[in-house]
This record gives sequence, structure tokens and C-alpha cells, in this order.
Amino acid sequence: MHVTFFDGNPKRGGSVIGAQVLPLVWAGRSAEATVTWPTARKFGQRELFARVRWFSPEHGSYADNLVRLTVNLPPWPSVSYVPGSAVRPVR
Repeated sequence: MHVTFFDGNPKRGGSVIGAQVLPLVWAGRSAEATVTWPTARKFGQRELFARVRWFSPEHGSYADNLVRLTVNLPPWPSVSYVPGSAVRPVR
């Protein structure tokens, strides 16, 4: 699986933050993908998107899944976000 993270909606010109390739995740299971996102000069409300693509040799195509998370970035040089936690500076 290929997970790509975006600042803004990729269908409307959102910019790529980063990507990660994960091994196959079976039905009913989960996996975690992470990227480092330099946030210098980026603050206020941002919409982050993650798109998961699974390449299937049997079907010759991929499934396209897109999810969104809205975050409020304080005016710090860099921040980290862990789901369910507060945004905090990276040290």
C-alpha cells in the first residue's frame, strides 16, 4: 500500500507533504503511516489529507481512499500531531 499525505485537497491542488509504503494490511487489521512535515511559515487552520492506494495485480487497478483531518497550527517553527492529542512543537 502507498500512503501519500497532502496539505490541502489533492483533487484541488493540495501539495504533497510526504509518502510512505506499507506492507499489505489484511481486512480487519490496521497499520500506521507517518511523515515529517516542516511547518515553518504555516499556521492557522489547515486541512490535511491522506490517500491510500492499494495496487492489485489481479485487478489491474487500485482502490483510492482519501481521508481528511483539520488541524489548527500555532505560529511555531514546527509542530507534531498525534491523533487524539494536542498539537505541540517538535524539539
